[in-house]
Amino acid sequence: MTDQSHPQRPMLGVFLFLLWGPLLWSLHLLVVYVSHAGLCALGLIDQTTTFPVALAIIVLATVGAAAAVALFMIWPDRPYRLLVGIAPTAETDRFLIRSMRVLALLSVVGILWAGITAFILPACLQLR
Repeated sequence: MTDQSHPQRPMLGVFLFLLWGPLLWSLHLLVVYVSHAGLCALGLIDQTTTFPVALAIIVLATVGAAAAVALFMIWPDRPYRLLVGIAPTAETDRFLIRSMRVLALLSVVGILWAGITAFILPACLQLR
């Protein structure tokens, strides 16, 4: 017998909501390092010069991913309703939102860290 006072939440939606920040963080790392290493492997950039397209990709990926994660942190109700299917009301849902915000904050720091290090480190040193 099920308790009708607590509606069932689809677990995939809950996981996507909770892990939105870390998923975008991993996608950001993929885009930044694949574009950077790919351009180095093709010989389009080397240690002494930086290719403007690579820097543009890194900046756009960093700003876009950080903004997408920040939007979830600031306005979590609509994404929660979209992914989970119900409006957040109960204490459990507040716990999910707080947990998502902590993971998202960690992800924003990681996204900014990876974006900044792409500017600081030499262009193709890691491929040698």
